[in-house]
Amino acid sequence: MGELIGERRELGGEFRSHPGIFAARPAERAISQENSSDIRPARWCRAVPHRVSITSLYRTVPTVVRLEGLGLVELRSEALSEQRTSPAAGSLGAARPLISDAAAAEDDGFDWLGRARAGRVLHLERPQRIWERDRTPGRSRPYVVATFNLKGGVGKTTTTAALAEILSAEFDKRVLLIDLDPQANLTAMMVGENRAVELDSVDRTLAAIFAAALAGAPAPDVRALIQREVSAMRTVTTVDLLPASPKLIALQDEMPSLRHCEPTAVLAEALSGVLADYDYVFVDCPPNLGPITQNGLRLSDGYVIPTIPDIMSTYGIPPVQAHLRHLAARWGAPLEELGVVVTKYRRSSAVHRSTLEILQANRTLPRLFPTRIPDSNQIAAAAAFTDFGSLRRKYGTGGQFLALRELTADFLATTRITLAWGR
Repeated sequence: MGELIGERRELGGEFRSHPGIFAARPAERAISQENSSDIRPARWCRAVPHRVSITSLYRTVPTVVRLEGLGLVELRSEALSEQRTSPAAGSLGAARPLISDAAAAEDDGFDWLGRARAGRVLHLERPQRIWERDRTPGRSRPYVVATFNLKGGVGKTTTTAALAEILSAEFDKRVLLIDLDPQANLTAMMVGENRAVELDSVDRTLAAIFAAALAGAPAPDVRALIQREVSAMRTVTTVDLLPASPKLIALQDEMPSLRHCEPTAVLAEALSGVLADYDYVFVDCPPNLGPITQNGLRLSDGYVIPTIPDIMSTYGIPPVQAHLRHLAARWGAPLEELGVVVTKYRRSSAVHRSTLEILQANRTLPRLFPTRIPDSNQIAAAAAFTDFGSLRRKYGTGGQFLALRELTADFLATTRITLAWGR
């Protein structure tokens, strides 16, 4: 299978592994004899494995990987064909929930990554070429994710803002925030309350998009509605915002009356020309499943459910899952269940601990992100539109910022593997 430095382990071949990290070199039995001239063997394999088997890394059909238990696998091909290949049907379904960290970009622009969580099995077959540039123009569109929960007050908006700001400041990503909530909390958080009121008074919010659709008029220039380089933090320079308006309350009631276009596709149509400007788009959804919320979900590639680990906040997750699957099937587009983010977590709370155990044990629920966002006055204060000096000071120096950064890295890895599979 491979030869490594360190102690010997049985991992489907000959491995002498250094704890945590080892470099795999090809062995004769690890590669198929068919088309051997085209084979480019795996260059690196890092893991803390229970069992790993790797066979047949080709230039066009890279590898078969099986990983059981807790570990990380990174595979990199020395050369890959320009031909994109399709993954085997269903093979990624078991893998998507397991990705927990991002692989560093290689100098040739190809990234391979994967991480398995304890008790799960990662099984990838015929993975296709992964090609990501630092900037989105290498792809046709960014990854669009909705943050959604039918229960309000679960930290959804703060989590959305934190993900965007950390992706910008720490990972140099360009992010568009779309505020669909008529309360406009995300808008106020990113541009300040006074500016939010001013934008609403001159109809420079996304309410103008839905109002135009209802009037049968051409869609407004979305680029003129987008607020550039929002956030009071000087270290956050690549986050833009499509602001919300209280007018969305009345507009949502009128949306079902649309006849000349699909009521749930208005937002996607309006944004079709601007999405490629960004690496990630976050849609902050209100706690309902009305037509405006459905516009945000239909635009999205996947969704995240922030929740407090208590009975009332988690009760509605299964029916939400079922309904979103129904909507995705009706729209004819997959909507990934990226996972549940535990927010406002108090380790001292018996209710929180027991609810967390239930979430972890229930395999019918979306993947549970491993990072718990602690309950904190500092995170609550982060909603203020002010420059805290650094994101660490803004979100908390007592481990709160580190938890949010870890969540962001986990989210980044999850979406990167999904992008790599051609979504």
